[in-house]
Parts: sequence; C-alpha cells; structure tokens
Amino acid sequence: MKQILFTLLLVPLLCVGCGTIELPDGPQPSGSLRKVTVHTRAADNVVPTYPIEVFAFDGGGQCCARQTLKQAGDALSLRLADGTYRVVALSGLPSSSAVPERPTWNSAVLPNGANALFDQAILRAEASVTVAEKRSQVHLLLAPVVTAAELRLTQLPNDATAAAIEIAPACTALNFAGERSGEGRVSVPLTRGADGVWTSGVHYLLPAGKSPTQLSIRWTRNGEQAVYGYTYPQALVAGTPYRFEGAFVDDAAGGTVGDVSVAAWNSPVVQTFSFGKTVVNPPVQPQPPAGGGTGGTTPQATWEGRLWNGHVVALVQNIVGSEADFLLISRAQWDPVASAYSETASDEAAQYAAGYKEGELAEWHIPTRQEATALAAFWRGEKLNIINATLRGASEPELYDKVEGRSVPYLCDEARSVFSFLENSHVRKAGKSVGTYLLRLVKTVHVRFQP
Repeated sequence: MKQILFTLLLVPLLCVGCGTIELPDGPQPSGSLRKVTVHTRAADNVVPTYPIEVFAFDGGGQCCARQTLKQAGDALSLRLADGTYRVVALSGLPSSSAVPERPTWNSAVLPNGANALFDQAILRAEASVTVAEKRSQVHLLLAPVVTAAELRLTQLPNDATAAAIEIAPACTALNFAGERSGEGRVSVPLTRGADGVWTSGVHYLLPAGKSPTQLSIRWTRNGEQAVYGYTYPQALVAGTPYRFEGAFVDDAAGGTVGDVSVAAWNSPVVQTFSFGKTVVNPPVQPQPPAGGGTGGTTPQATWEGRLWNGHVVALVQNIVGSEADFLLISRAQWDPVASAYSETASDEAAQYAAGYKEGELAEWHIPTRQEATALAAFWRGEKLNIINATLRGASEPELYDKVEGRSVPYLCDEARSVFSFLENSHVRKAGKSVGTYLLRLVKTVHVRFQP
C-alpha cells in the first residue's frame, strides 16, 4: 500500500522590533485641518514591502485621506479635520488588488475571485485616532493578515513529472476592515530539486479560521495523476508560518505513523496519524494551544491570551472549583488619549469607556490600579507575544511595550495613572500635557465551566 507520512512544524512569528515612519507634510490645505503623525512598528522578522498605502476613515466609513509611502526614507503626512478616525496601513498588496480611489471601510482590498495565493506577505495595521486641538499621533503595528505555507515532499517516484498540494479552506477576499471572506481552496505548485525533493518555497494565503484543514496531494506520473488526502485537525492562523513535510512510502508494512508537533506554544500538541488509500484516522479533538482557540472545559486550562466567545482573555482570577473570573481586554485600542489631568480633554478616556460595546458585552471600564498592576506583571516581556498573536489573528491592534526604544504608557486608574508592559513596570501618575497615552479597556465576567 502506498502511503505518505506528514510532519507539520509550526513556529509563531517572533516579536518585537521597532521602526518609525513619519507621515509627513504634504500640500498645506486651508481650513482647520491638522497634522497627524503616524509611527509604524513591525516584528523583527517581518519586513514591510513598499509601497505602504495609508488610509484614514471617518466615523461613517468614508476615506478622508490617503497617502503612499514609496520607500523607507520617504516622509509623508496626513491632514485631517477634527474628529475620530480609523487609520489603516497596508503593505505587500499583490497586483490583483483593486483599491478604489476613495474606498469605504467595507471596500474590498482583494476582490473575490482574484488569485488567493500570494508570493509576498500582506501586512495590515489599524489604530483609532482623535484629531482635536492638540498634537495628534497614531501608532501602527504592521502584522500579517495571511498564513505562510511551505510544503515539502520526499520519496516521490523518480518518473513523477509534476506535483502540487491544494489547501482548503482558504478565504478569497479581504476588505479594509481586515475581514476575510469567501471560501475556497488554493493550489500550491511544487518543483523538484536536484536531490529529488519537491518543494514549494514560501507562499501566502488568507486563512479561513476554520478547522479542519484539508490537504490534497497530487502528482503526475506517466500521464496519470495520483491523489492523496490528509486532514490537519486545526485551523490555520494568520501571522503564523507552517511547514508541511510529507514522505511517500511504498510499503505500508514499513510503518505508517507520523508525528505532528506544534512548537513554541505553552504546551506542545503532538498527534499521530497514518496516511494511505485504505487507512482511516480516528477523529481527533486536540486542545488548542494557549494563544488562540476557544476550546477547553476547565478553568485550569490555560485561557490567558486566548479567545473566549470572541473576546480576548487577559487574566484568569478567583478560580473556585469549576468557576472563575475572566478579565477581558478590549480588542479596540485608542491612541492618542489624554489623561484626566488634561485641560482640554480630561474626560476623553471616560467617554470611550462609556460608549464601547464589544459584541453583546457593554459596561467596559478603564483598568483600575490593581488591574493594571496584574496585567503588567502577567504580560511583561516576551510573554506579550502570546496575546499579540491572538490579536493579530483577530485583525486587531497589538499591545505595545516599546516604540523607538521608549516604553509605551497605557492609561489606568480613571485615566489619572499610566502603566506599561515592561519588566519591572510600575503604575505612575499621568502627565497633564502628554498627548501620546494609549487606552485599552477591560471587563470582568464570571464563567462557570461544564463538568
């Protein structure tokens, strides 16, 4: 019996390096338009592809300003009227993208029906900015909205003339809001090297966020096509590179078990499987790693940094038996926000909290001093990468620790104090005139787990 052994290696992106792009002065328009400075930041191993397109959308979803950063040394600026905007940056858009001159928030960046396999990573960043009678800045983190896939097949027959692997499901469209839609499959071509190994190189696709992931392995031999299938039980995640390695085995008696390991999570997941025409793998229900997913039935499971009913769990507290409190952190991030000591916008943070609703959950609040201390203690340093991987997968802005080597302060204590996600961070009093504070809201929910 002919079989294939597959091994999957999954390594999350490393964080975090810093970079700054200032969107500088363009033509000086008349009226009350104000300059908005934009700082961008990317992971150490994520290199933006130029040009970078920058868009500002108003509360009605209309594009009010648009600029192009053609190369790293360029300087541009956005000038906007007073109001609240969502600023979006996009990098690595393929030639199949179809961006209208004045897009809306829901306009397609990649239209449905375009080629959904890409040769370079598509990066996206988003942040909210309020333009008023003060200096406005916005911090953006360019992060992948795609999955990286690298495929490798060994021990194929010497007379094989072509090989490809189809991956499904994969999304086929993307809009400015970062929402992926459409569902189909992508075919990744492989080429044979001098050593007889068939490889794809690195390609990129829009993950559908659904499990399982189906692989269809096809190769041509003597004019006939052989087709094999393999099911990976988990969903592919945006911002994560995967490497699938398959070995064609011509003798089932020689052993048909391979290992799938998911590395660099808190708890590795190891799964065995067999592959062939008559082999049936039993259904697998793996626990998702800490950092993404919605599984788990007990509070003892590692929920910090994962999604619960679409909300991001920051801390698990007060565990008693099968019950616990989840401290959720908002998917939205506001930047910049004035402190309570500001002479012009002292209630800005409170207004954001009063009006925020995430799904069906309302009544979010600014973190207290105690909550801020707990957040900083748990998510300091490299551990911040875990929750940021979940935020990237949800197309939301990440939590910052440093920008340009300087700590990034988040408001807490009714916007009277600030804290940061750095080692040995302390809650300190906010300033009166500083206009570069960030805000993330929190909410506590009580959870009872099913036995």
